[in-house]
Amino acid sequence: MGRISGGGGGGLWWKFLSKGHKHSGSRWKTIQPSSDNKDVMETLLSNHDWLRSLRMASYGLLLYGPGSFAWYKYLDHALLKPTVENLLLKV
Repeated sequence: MGRISGGGGGGLWWKFLSKGHKHSGSRWKTIQPSSDNKDVMETLLSNHDWLRSLRMASYGLLLYGPGSFAWYKYLDHALLKPTVENLLLKV
């Protein structure tokens, strides 16, 4: 198995982040699978930020989803006629 580039794009992100920008060195890094042929997904998931994923999923489930549902229900109620103008206003 070869190297897995954490930033993609031929290492462009790594060049950008290594110059001391916001996430330099902590999040975007190159992962080297061990020599005992570990599964690539196992290597990637072991470095995954599960707490951040939980926070993002909670935000979508508890705040963004119900808020968007209520907003578009309101727009459907306020803009009754199915015209092109109303469609553009909703989008």
